[in-house]
Amino acid sequence: MDILDQAQALEELERDAALAAHRERMRGSGRENCVVCGDPIGAARLKAVPNAVRCISCQSGRERWDRLRGR
Repeated sequence: MDILDQAQALEELERDAALAAHRERMRGSGRENCVVCGDPIGAARLKAVPNAVRCISCQSGRERWDRLRGR
């Protein structure tokens, strides 16, 4: 798998996560679980970032990836 395949796979995961988060918001079920891994987001994180859809670990990974890609 080359770098382009990896980038495409990551983009698909991010799109799926965004769609899942949107569906959850539309259902009104809250955001207590990470849309990427399913782990609890945590009350402190939700208090600090009320619209968080990822746990700290997944969000950190996303931010690292974004920095590597120059976003």
